[in-house]
Amino acid sequence: MPSLLYRSTPSRSSLGKQRRRRRLSPVFLVLAVVAQPLLLWAWYRHDAHLQHAVTQLHHKRGAAGGPTAASPDVFWPSSSPLPVHHSPALLDYSNHPVAPSRPSARQFLFSPDLYAQVLPVVAVVTTTRDAHPDWLRETAASVFGQSLQSLVWIIVDDATTSAEALVVLADLEKDARVVVLRNEGGLGVGRSRNRALEYLGEMDEGKRPRYVVSLEDDDLFELTALEKVVFMLESNGLWDLGGFQVVRFGEENSLGYGGLHTGAKHLVMHNHVPDAAVVTTRALLQSGCRYEEDDEFLGAENWMLWLCLAKEGYWGGTVPEALFWHRIKPAESKRRSILALGKAPSSLHIKDKFSALVTSGAFPEIAPRPAEQLENVRWNFPLVNALAPPPDGKTLLLVLSTFAPTQAGLAALHQLELLAADGYRVTVVATHFRPQDGLALRPDLLKWTHDVHVLPSYVRPSDAPGYLKNLVLSRGVHDVVFAESELLYELLPALSEHLPDVRFVDYLHVDGSSESFVLSTISERFTARTLVSSSNVAAQLVAAGHSALSVGVLPSGIDTQAFFPVSRKVRAYAKRKLLGVTDKTTVILVSSPLAEVHRPHFMPAVVAALEAQGHSRFLVVFITTDTGGGDGVVSLDTINREIAARDLTRRVRVFAGGLDHPESYLAASDVYLRLSTSNETSSTLGEAMAMGLGVVSTRTSGVADLLAHDVGILVDAPSSDSPADAAAKFANALGVAIAVGPGARRERAARTRAVAQDKLDWRILQTGLLDELRVAKLAQDKKHVHEGSWRQPAQLPVNPAAHYALQAVLMENHDETDFAVSQNKLRAPPRHGVGKELQDRCGETSPDMSSWINSLERAENCRPEAKFHPRKLQRSALFQCSAWCIWDLTTESGAGWMYDGTCFTRFADPDKTWCRDWTHTRPKVTLSDKEE
Repeated sequence: MPSLLYRSTPSRSSLGKQRRRRRLSPVFLVLAVVAQPLLLWAWYRHDAHLQHAVTQLHHKRGAAGGPTAASPDVFWPSSSPLPVHHSPALLDYSNHPVAPSRPSARQFLFSPDLYAQVLPVVAVVTTTRDAHPDWLRETAASVFGQSLQSLVWIIVDDATTSAEALVVLADLEKDARVVVLRNEGGLGVGRSRNRALEYLGEMDEGKRPRYVVSLEDDDLFELTALEKVVFMLESNGLWDLGGFQVVRFGEENSLGYGGLHTGAKHLVMHNHVPDAAVVTTRALLQSGCRYEEDDEFLGAENWMLWLCLAKEGYWGGTVPEALFWHRIKPAESKRRSILALGKAPSSLHIKDKFSALVTSGAFPEIAPRPAEQLENVRWNFPLVNALAPPPDGKTLLLVLSTFAPTQAGLAALHQLELLAADGYRVTVVATHFRPQDGLALRPDLLKWTHDVHVLPSYVRPSDAPGYLKNLVLSRGVHDVVFAESELLYELLPALSEHLPDVRFVDYLHVDGSSESFVLSTISERFTARTLVSSSNVAAQLVAAGHSALSVGVLPSGIDTQAFFPVSRKVRAYAKRKLLGVTDKTTVILVSSPLAEVHRPHFMPAVVAALEAQGHSRFLVVFITTDTGGGDGVVSLDTINREIAARDLTRRVRVFAGGLDHPESYLAASDVYLRLSTSNETSSTLGEAMAMGLGVVSTRTSGVADLLAHDVGILVDAPSSDSPADAAAKFANALGVAIAVGPGARRERAARTRAVAQDKLDWRILQTGLLDELRVAKLAQDKKHVHEGSWRQPAQLPVNPAAHYALQAVLMENHDETDFAVSQNKLRAPPRHGVGKELQDRCGETSPDMSSWINSLERAENCRPEAKFHPRKLQRSALFQCSAWCIWDLTTESGAGWMYDGTCFTRFADPDKTWCRDWTHTRPKVTLSDKEE
């Protein structure tokens, strides 16, 4: 199907062949012409197809300057990388951890010298008999490739006779991390594994690994599996077992979400704990539990071990990632396998043996310990990782708040791809865990590195700094690039002290109104460099006190290979399908934030002026991701009222909030209108140019160069212009753009796209990161030289400790520490009860706020026949000041109440009506559902 949109020009020989082909039926031609727009549009709107349409950067092994067979320690990405999905619908079951479509399994290097000096942290136990040679080699690659290199692999050879398998075992035994124990005769799985446990038990206590994991000779670990689970158990000292989600692949494909977190549920009837779960050595020694040796329970050795540990009071938790790949073998292999020498045990036999666990309350449900205020922070863990830094020194840590597809997240993904192509071993960390959208980029991140982490998935908050420190030191990282992570900003003073040789580089994609902008400014003394996505943000930073020498401009860029001109048929279909208009209607797209600098409130006046000039066949599509409110921001209600007042509802469509397929609306548009006076080049402008749309824009320094030489139409409408004057100028320019003929429009589209590819594509812009890192190194070295020099008090850089202290005390005791609260209390009318609570919490400084509080003091039910809980509404409103769509915070669902100006209507999750557009405003708070 992609060939329909991307058709290469046939060569002469292929054209000759085409002439000799049999003519197609006229009926078939008619059907093809009718169906083509439908097929093209269905293909175009599908995200997966859109992404596969891009021309990948192919990195060939052995190319000039790249890795070769003679340099096994050089890292390389796959030449045909695939995303690593963690959902059954998208998971590619052939894309296992050591598949050719993954990054090199040599990403984490082993240090024999360090290994000789430290104790193994984890023992991997594998029993084998006549293993499939290729599968055993893959298992070995996933073990030797672990990010936690301080391991010992105890292989119990249960009387192997296969010559090929013996050759593989002999090769493995040469590695310092491998111990091979040989059975004289076939003992079976349980007895063989217990022999390995006996071997561990005979070790001196000070030399014994702290953790044990059983791995079959054809199963695979993700390369960060052991490190993540071990740190989870280290961080949760009451836990003795650690598991993960399981991918079953081979003869059967499925993804298992069950695990230790489900506790007693179904465990006696069915084993939902991964076979390769990690268990502490102390639990095995103290409990006396071992793998089952009774042939009656053949095939359930792990299951019986978990039940025994539970009976003795040992349990744990689950890392919410698919870190273990369990191979389901063909029937003939199963017959040869020592795991299938008999029938599976009856669950009734197991129930009889562990009947005590079925008793209510007998199962050891060990909840994770919640975070505590001012809890002691642990910086050092009692583990030493025998991981060798790469000889070329090419390492880097990228830190984000989440893996959501924000501008910061997409820029990090693009940086990762370029760095991996240059041989960098990159570690990527999210400091916040947000399911679904907060993990959206993880599949694509894993295309370029195995080393992807979500901090709250493994360690408690007090151990997060130590986990970050471990990642930096074990990987040999010298450069940390972070983007808009509040946690990292606030950790910077401490991280800089614990990691004095590490350069922290801040990358901002936001303007002066954001919290990250402020945090960046007050944290400058701890960063070697601050990168910004536009010169406009750079100027704001300098104006806020940042040193101009420490700021670099690195535009994030757009993916011009994902946005491309569409045919007339596709555009006509898009107009009809999305907007309900004909091909003859000129669609003008305005995509704008609601900040006043972008002049979104000018849009109705421009539409009216264009209509006054006699244009009638046009439609303006206004898209904004903002909701409005706050200083310097235009309310969306204000824009909608202006549209209604001018009777322009038939001329304007307004879309607020996120759109699933923004490229679809670009495909339906003919002209892109930019009203902003900002010098920034928005990503939507770049995408519109990549798609060849005609562009009409305010003449600003950031845009004039892009649209010069008849690429677009520039309008001299400075911020000093009145709305009426500016509207007339934009209407005139739009009239010119609408009047352009088809031929001239195609020529302009080609020029516009060429400029976008040359000046806005991330593949060109993001290559400047390495140059910025070199500047950061020079700046850091200079800082160290002058560190002890005497400064006047006025020259001292900002110390963020005071800011953090004030922020913490305001969060904890806002009512008692904020001057504004005391002043507002003097001005506000006297209230009691609920009104007083809302007044104290939200403040009452405007008539609108007073009306809002009044409506909640005596909340009226729009539907008297429906159940109504005013107190639930009022308690939820405390966390949603001034909102007319109030979400019910006593439930995890999307339920709530909406206000129509007179009364409140309760809605359930499926039927949010217009409140659906405000889902993103729901606080991340869950209150008790107890009625007060």
